[in-house]
Amino acid sequence: MRRAIKGRSWLDTPRDERFDHADVLREQLDMTAIPAGMAAKDAVYRQSLAALFIALNAVERVTLTAWLADINAKGPGRLA
Repeated sequence: MRRAIKGRSWLDTPRDERFDHADVLREQLDMTAIPAGMAAKDAVYRQSLAALFIALNAVERVTLTAWLADINAKGPGRLA
């Protein structure tokens, strides 16, 4: 969202302004205890969203690993 608002690519954004997914998961979604006053359905939505992000991150890593394995099989000395 920040990239769209500021009109810069992720690489052109200064490091301290870059969006950090780990911080969002840790601070906003991952709950070991439900905050006082939060409805159960909201807590379920947050935990489900956190689980989805974690699953998507795992899929991204598996995909990258498979791609790198394919590149390595075609030529171990080739640049990835």
